[in-house]
Amino acid sequence: MKKQYDVCLIYLSYVFEIIGLLAFKYFDNYISTHWITIGTDGNPIYGEVGLLYNLSVVIHYLFYFIMFVYFFMMIKKVVSKECIDLKRNTFLLFGLLVIDLVMYHFSIMTMFHYSSAITFMCVGLIINMVLYLKYRTYLINN
Repeated sequence: MKKQYDVCLIYLSYVFEIIGLLAFKYFDNYISTHWITIGTDGNPIYGEVGLLYNLSVVIHYLFYFIMFVYFFMMIKKVVSKECIDLKRNTFLLFGLLVIDLVMYHFSIMTMFHYSSAITFMCVGLIINMVLYLKYRTYLINN
């Protein structure tokens, strides 16, 4: 059986989402309860906790990388006529929405403004919708 790399990318985005959000929440909690010193150049000095902020920023950009890889993987699968389970991919992408809803306390505007996972989810759903609309007669007949 062939590997389903598109599903692996979605699961990888789950892991990145949880790690990135927890790192940023811990960093945000730390800077709201502790004094932050300012260096001679005017920039804040976070110390070791600054690594959590850097981790969350790197994960933010990794989401865009995963999104582009997912997009090109779907194009490759369509060109090579491989089987794509759109239903499973759609449900897995909605899992990102559930994680973000819980982590952002159901604040939808905050979630759409700050979460790169929601951007990945929206692009993935648009890709799935376009593929479904293009091949729906083939899907209905088979």
